[in-house]
Amino acid sequence: MQAFGGESTPATGVAHGLDRIVIAMQMQKVPSIASVKNKVAVFPVRETMIAEALRIAQMLREAGISAELEIMGRNINKALEDADRRQMDFAVIIGEKELKQGCVVLRNLIGREQTTVGIKELAKILKAQDQTKK
Repeated sequence: MQAFGGESTPATGVAHGLDRIVIAMQMQKVPSIASVKNKVAVFPVRETMIAEALRIAQMLREAGISAELEIMGRNINKALEDADRRQMDFAVIIGEKELKQGCVVLRNLIGREQTTVGIKELAKILKAQDQTKK
């Protein structure tokens, strides 16, 4: 403060170096949010399914698909409203019955249709949807 004519005030500061973060992201070829085609929200129906939801979200990310995990503990309707508000393209709903069958519910948040798909085919199906959007 003394530099601006005020009294001497001890202080500390921190800077995150946003410009350096952006440069590092560019060097690592991290895709920008604008270039992401399909944004997917992953919703576990019950708290006991969070570990499986995390595994599925990670599987999608490893396949190059942008996936966010619902961790707020909201009911499905509220979570879907939020995903719609955030302009997500798809929701992956992990229900007990479907999980026992090795499946999840895939809901297209733009077209408003949903289908049950195998977990192993999920990334492939989402990538195919990505191709149809081009």
